[in-house]
Amino acid sequence: MEWSADLRLSKTDAARRFCRAAYRDGQPGGAWRLMLQFKMKAKQIGFTLIELMVVLFLVAILFGIAAPSFTEFTRNARMTSAANSLLAAMYLARTEAIKRRAFVTVCASSNPSADAPTCDEDGDFNGWIVFLDDDGDPDLPASGTEGNGTFEPTAGAGDEVLLKTSDARSDSLTFLPSTSYVQFSGNGFQSRSDGSAPTDVNIRICDSRGSASIEGSGSAARLIELSRTGRPVVSRDETAIKALGGCPSDD
Repeated sequence: MEWSADLRLSKTDAARRFCRAAYRDGQPGGAWRLMLQFKMKAKQIGFTLIELMVVLFLVAILFGIAAPSFTEFTRNARMTSAANSLLAAMYLARTEAIKRRAFVTVCASSNPSADAPTCDEDGDFNGWIVFLDDDGDPDLPASGTEGNGTFEPTAGAGDEVLLKTSDARSDSLTFLPSTSYVQFSGNGFQSRSDGSAPTDVNIRICDSRGSASIEGSGSAARLIELSRTGRPVVSRDETAIKALGGCPSDD
């Protein structure tokens, strides 16, 4: 027809021309019905209220299922990061002690970013430093500060060297150590600054979930164990963690 040949016509204009042609052909009722259909189709843009409510309902269900899993994933990632960071510091200290044939210490510190950070006698390893606990010159006699568990950057000819630091975390984790420092001698074994026999060291790391087990994953808490021979490991053994006192939120 003449009206369909012009591609620049809108749907509404095309419908009007078709209706006029149909009216001229003696079919006015069909023309108006066709016109009404075109108008209805032109107005049906977007979603109906029912469709929108169904979509929102499905989104709410999916969010309710995914949110707890994501929260649990975030907590586990935070806990793993804290434990692995401290474990890596101990491995670094042991490796450097063997390489340098000298004392290397990891100690809890409340000011690890200071120019001259200090070890905290009652620290909890939330923040820590790793340093060469030696004057660095094996040809000189012991200066009295070697292996004393205290960072003294002006201890002797070579000075004690700061190897690594970690600021205190701000993610509500609780560190429960059996000691405020860990020291390695030149053979990679544990050592104590007071000359006493070393003992097994343990550091519990807890959050608000306590030491309870998570399905198929062990305890929510972490346990870093350091044997007398100087080998550190991370565990999620609920029984071992509770045997050492568990976590504050267990009560």
